[in-house]
Order: sequence, then C-alpha cells, then structure tokens
Amino acid sequence: SIDAFVRDPTDGGVTPGNRVSIYANDGGDNLPGSLLATEIVVDATDFTFAWVNTELSEPIMAPANGFFVAWERVDLSSPPTSVGIVSTNNLPLSRLTYEYTADGTWRVAGTNHTHDLALKVELTNDLLDTIFANGFE
Repeated sequence: SIDAFVRDPTDGGVTPGNRVSIYANDGGDNLPGSLLATEIVVDATDFTFAWVNTELSEPIMAPANGFFVAWERVDLSSPPTSVGIVSTNNLPLSRLTYEYTADGTWRVAGTNHTHDLALKVELTNDLLDTIFANGFE
C-alpha cells in the first residue's frame, strides 16, 4: 500500500482527481519507466491534514533495481489547491523527488534540496527479506 499525507481531503469517498502509482526503475538514467500499479486515492478521514492509505488492488513484487512512487492530479478541472500532497523540510531529506513535466519527461524537482513529498510505501513482511537483500533501505 501507499500512504500519502494529504492536505484538505474530501469528507469521505473518492478524493476527486488524484491517484498514486508505482513505476519500475527502468526508464533509463535512473528515472521512472514501466507502470507497475496505479490506484485512485480513497479518503477515509474528515481531517484537514491526514495520512491516507491506498491499498493496491493487485500486489506487486518490488523490482530488484528499485521503484518510484508517484502522486498525480488527474482531474485537471478541480482546483489545484483543493487536494494535494504535503511536502516536508524535515532533515534528512532524501533528495529523490522528481516531477513529470508538461512535455512528458521526468526531471529532478526544483525543490529537491529543500523538500520531500510526504509519500511512503508499506511492504508486507514476506517482502522485507527480499527487498533488504537487494540493498533497499
């Protein structure tokens, strides 16, 4: 599953126009490539700021060379400030934040050295040994 720290979530049901996705690290130049999973973000809270958990409908095996987690606003008719993901400047920063550009390419985010997006992946226990054996931490 994927957790996202969301600001201004709706009052329950589907959060309009947002989804989380997991991409394989096979896009060349250590960038996202193949889409492994994608889910609409479902909000089950009534709080202004809250962690929202999104379960994958089909489990995936973490690729040996890593993966990327993305937050995407897909309903462009909704205001960009209506629902969003929180960023943090708590140290240490991962400096692993990328953004998808209007021309369809991935690039290092402009805030990469000052902020991280509040996204985290929850792994099942049977995957932990495999992932740590492959060098992910």
